[in-house]
Amino acid sequence: MNDVLLNFSAGAIEVVVPLLIYRLYAKRKETRVFLLSAIGAVMPLLLVHSAVSLLFIVGLHADIIFPFYALWGKNIALYLGLLLVGLGVGFAFFRRASAMRAFWVGAIAASLICTVVLAVQVIVRS
Repeated sequence: MNDVLLNFSAGAIEVVVPLLIYRLYAKRKETRVFLLSAIGAVMPLLLVHSAVSLLFIVGLHADIIFPFYALWGKNIALYLGLLLVGLGVGFAFFRRASAMRAFWVGAIAASLICTVVLAVQVIVRS
C-alpha cells in the first residue's frame, strides 16, 4: 500500500470516528456511557495529534514535517486498540454510570494499558 494512501486513510479514520461517535451520542441516550468511555480512551492520542497538526499548520518548527506525516499511519493500530479498550470499559462497568465518570474511566484505563505495554516493551528489550 502506498504511504500517502495509508496516511490519508488512517487520518480519515482518526478524524471521522470521533465525529461519528459524537453523532451517535447526540441521538441515543442509552449508548452515551459506551461512547463517552471510547472518546475518553482516545482523547490523549487525539490531543497529541491536534498539537502536532497545529504546529505543522502554524509552522513554528521546521522539524515538524516528518512527525506530521508519520503520525497518522504509525498510530492507527494504537488508536483502534484504545477505541476498543474504551468500548470494552464502557460495556463492562457502566450500565448506569454518569457521563463524566465514564469519560474519565475510559481515559484512565487507556493510559494504564499504554503504560503497561510500554513497561513490558522495556522489560523485554533489556
